[in-house]
Amino acid sequence: MGKTTLALEVGEQRPSIYLDLESDADRAKLAEPELYLTGHEDKLVILDEVRRVPDLFQNLRGLIDRGRRKGLRSGRFLLLGSASMDLLKQSGESLAGRIAYLELAPIDGFEVEAGELNRLWVRGGFPDSLLAANDTVSQRWRIDFIRTYLERDIPLLGPGIPAETLRRFWTMLAHHQSGLLKHISVLCTPPKIQKRIERHRKMPGTSMPWRIFHCDHQKISVRSGIPIASRMTAKKGKPLSQA
Repeated sequence: MGKTTLALEVGEQRPSIYLDLESDADRAKLAEPELYLTGHEDKLVILDEVRRVPDLFQNLRGLIDRGRRKGLRSGRFLLLGSASMDLLKQSGESLAGRIAYLELAPIDGFEVEAGELNRLWVRGGFPDSLLAANDTVSQRWRIDFIRTYLERDIPLLGPGIPAETLRRFWTMLAHHQSGLLKHISVLCTPPKIQKRIERHRKMPGTSMPWRIFHCDHQKISVRSGIPIASRMTAKKGKPLSQA
């Protein structure tokens, strides 16, 4: 969130060029990427929506290695874009040891006044939604955002899940907000989504707007209030009253 604005502010502090790879004109500049980027090796090159040109990573690898031999160690390229699984895998394989990741999250509770926490909880951390004139405008923005994200952005990231199916799954997750997500709760979801959950769990920092936190907890017996593991141990040994 706000990655382009932040990148442009960084670019103002040093010589830089900015390429929006959703623009046909900017993508055309990279028809011969090594020739073009070598001509700007003295600048910070900001590549926005880099997922539009996935083959670029192989070129970047050679440019980075040649630059290192010239003493240009780091800070040459700033890559922006949603972190799809395929993109993370490709960048990790092509640029291993040459790239660092930074995930930008929405506004959180540490960035607002105490009296604004309820509004943050309801409206979410995207600035246009949080700072909207009223709740109606905020809700309208969120509905439009979700629709655009599901229908346009998600297909570009390659999970292969229909937008309506994913929207229903998001609704289910919303009802489990800050709670334990039992495996039985997701058995009713299509196999593709179940596989996606598992893949997401193994690869943090993806584009999906949910996070799964693993916690350690004991299963408590409803009748006795004693951890089940303790009751089982007691039954195999001494009676519970003597244990």
